[in-house]
Amino acid sequence: MSFGKIAKLETFSNEFVCFVHVTTDEGLTGWGQTSTYNADITAQVFHRQVAPWVLGQPADDIGFLIDRVEVKEHKYPGSYRCRASAGLDTALWDLRGKAENKPVVELLGGKPQKLRWACHFLLASFRRSLPLAPGLHNCSKNISSCGECYRPN
Repeated sequence: MSFGKIAKLETFSNEFVCFVHVTTDEGLTGWGQTSTYNADITAQVFHRQVAPWVLGQPADDIGFLIDRVEVKEHKYPGSYRCRASAGLDTALWDLRGKAENKPVVELLGGKPQKLRWACHFLLASFRRSLPLAPGLHNCSKNISSCGECYRPN
């Protein structure tokens, strides 16, 4: 299955979180997240050292694209490049899951299972309020003291 070529890469970030949005020339989209901690710096690395090597490339071979970045940026090893690549990786898996109408866990060889609990944390510094999926709630408490979302075995 062809997903088209990567036509647009966007990041939305602050110091604590960075989301990556991938769009193909066929209109397919996917969302991913880089690793946290100084995520605004990771966003800069993403645009300088990941995006140039994957823009215009087919979006269907995720492993090839991640390897391409590794080969092209071998002189810049380190955690920021790896963190930035994680955003691309997760966004492309999301795109593929949507295109094939399958959960990502299934694409990776697993089986979807029910979650025992779920909690949605919004960082106070993240100015935009994100909509919650049905059944989730905002939780500003420490996870171990939140009786609504913490369910120990």
